[in-house]
Amino acid sequence: PSPVRAALGSDVRLPCTFSVRERFEISKFYLAWSLGGLRVAEYVKGQNISQRGSALFPEELSRGNCSLLLRQVAVPDGGRYTCTVIYTPDKEQKQLELQVTAAPRVSIPRKAGVLNAASSFPCHVWGFYPWDVTVTWLRDGRVLTDATRPAPQRNPDGTFNLTL
Repeated sequence: PSPVRAALGSDVRLPCTFSVRERFEISKFYLAWSLGGLRVAEYVKGQNISQRGSALFPEELSRGNCSLLLRQVAVPDGGRYTCTVIYTPDKEQKQLELQVTAAPRVSIPRKAGVLNAASSFPCHVWGFYPWDVTVTWLRDGRVLTDATRPAPQRNPDGTFNLTL
């Protein structure tokens, strides 16, 4: 299945559905969402247990909707999620990948150059994720090939910065 993509800071709904029998009995139902083996949300014996920033939809369980809502997605929220549904005696598991993205922001401070003299113009690119962005300098519409590129620096929130 295709990964689910979410912009940094947005809310995202991770889909998970199961087939519902004619008569749904909540006492036979169990739901768990995990990320890399860590429990994110759980619905057991009528109790909705969710980590901060996540939510289930208990009113929709009897219709087969076991989706998970993640609020204000952060970089660590990305990864492989597992939705486990047990409707005694049956068990189903579905996996999906959440990819968190953050568009780069760019600024080039205004600076005067001297005619026929070497000049440098710093380009600040910040707040992007994942780290593999492409930055290209142009001069009169042509790509400059001699520009060096340092490694991006990681921010505390998991995004990256780069100064060229």
